[in-house]
Amino acid sequence: MESQKKTPAPLASIAQLTGLSLLLYKRQAGIFIGYSAWLLLPIAASYVVLITLPTGVVSTVLLVVLNLVSFVLTVWISIALMIVGANMILGQPLSSEAVAHVTQKKLGHAILVSLIVAVIEIVGFVLFIVPGVVVSVWYAFAQTEVVLNGQTPLQALCRSRELVRERFWEVLWRLLGILELAAIFFILVSLLGELLTFLGLPTTGIDLLSDTLSVLYLPVIVIYSVALYLELKRTQQGGTIA
Repeated sequence: MESQKKTPAPLASIAQLTGLSLLLYKRQAGIFIGYSAWLLLPIAASYVVLITLPTGVVSTVLLVVLNLVSFVLTVWISIALMIVGANMILGQPLSSEAVAHVTQKKLGHAILVSLIVAVIEIVGFVLFIVPGVVVSVWYAFAQTEVVLNGQTPLQALCRSRELVRERFWEVLWRLLGILELAAIFFILVSLLGELLTFLGLPTTGIDLLSDTLSVLYLPVIVIYSVALYLELKRTQQGGTIA
């Protein structure tokens, strides 16, 4: 008897993933914005420093500290959004207390794997663009593996690459869908900025508005990534072909 080889089932299209992301965001916007809005705190503080303090050592140190706080807070918020988004997609909602508990538990590993992936991507892009793109796709789901599957950082890197194995181009194309969503959003924000500039609004105010809208849009990107990750897991076994 000829041996059978498992092949992954087809993944949901970019349109389907985008539609699901926007639908979930629309239905539970209050919950998602409630998490992402925390990022406005370091952003607002940075603008206060830029406006009120002269350029110098003190302002530079404060901005560096605020950037570090923003990085940690971004990871924390991303974890919460991943958990909430995944459980909504799977129809298994969690209480805010449960989300907070899991987020606190995963924060250290999520920060570590984010730094590891960032270093790998930087090295890849410095060496040449193609290796940078390849490793970006391989390890796109490393942080998600830590958060949703309880993997250690090294396990998460291996597992993320395994998910992408034999489906590199499919995954790359769908990851570009995230960039398309972001590009459309930033084009709209840029047009709004041009309009406000024409109306005489100060540049600082426009930048703050742009950052605020970006924070509120963050959940859509995270939901899309989680939906793609769950699709990869769901379709990994697939059917069989002779």
